[in-house]
Amino acid sequence: MSNRLVIPSQSSLMNIDTIFVDKGVQPIELPSEVSTAAKIALVLEQRIINREFMPGSRLVEEELVNVFKVSRSPVREALRLVASDGLVKIESRRGARVSQMNATDLNEVYECRLVLEGFATERAAERCDDRDKIILRHKLEALESAHAKVEPGLFFEANVLLTNAIHEAAKSITLVRLIRTIAKQGFRYRYLAYQEAPDLMQRSIDSNREIINAICMKRAKLARTLMEELLLHSWTRISVILDGMVFSDGK
Repeated sequence: MSNRLVIPSQSSLMNIDTIFVDKGVQPIELPSEVSTAAKIALVLEQRIINREFMPGSRLVEEELVNVFKVSRSPVREALRLVASDGLVKIESRRGARVSQMNATDLNEVYECRLVLEGFATERAAERCDDRDKIILRHKLEALESAHAKVEPGLFFEANVLLTNAIHEAAKSITLVRLIRTIAKQGFRYRYLAYQEAPDLMQRSIDSNREIINAICMKRAKLARTLMEELLLHSWTRISVILDGMVFSDGK
């Protein structure tokens, strides 16, 4: 079977001014000042995260140029941007391929998530104010509403917004920046988890409710422990899912 990228003929790929995260999710209108390369990168990221572009698939410059109807320059810059987030590998004379999803990558991502997000949750409990508490409660309600619609894409989006709110409540620019350096690699595994193990969505709601309660009560150590337990549980379940999946080796 060929592992060459087949690009879906969808309006979200043809119109790069409007980005769709997933089916059922409302489109995001991008501001005009966002560069063409950044718009293309967002489309590629989202298709990689939801596995429309499978691990090991080739991202052929000429095909992308034709799809987006742009020159090679913004396509090349877009590929570099996506590669900087760990979603694409660019090799000399071989071009770009979607990065693999495997146990080694998963373990590296979750080892970092465990330390950084556990610490961020502890700091959020120590530093959150009344406004942060309102935002966290609102994001939790949105997560519950997304789950009721039985749509993994909607739930994934709501989950990302909730965890981002926890990170922001830590009030540490450096910590948030560090978390974001691995965020998109982690998104692929989080999306996979909700697709392949839907019960994890309810587990996420229950655990995040406990985490937010601990944050709002300023119980920093408990909040950190609860976050670490949630991440460890997800890590274990995703490992099992990966064991049963086969992706292209990219050769």
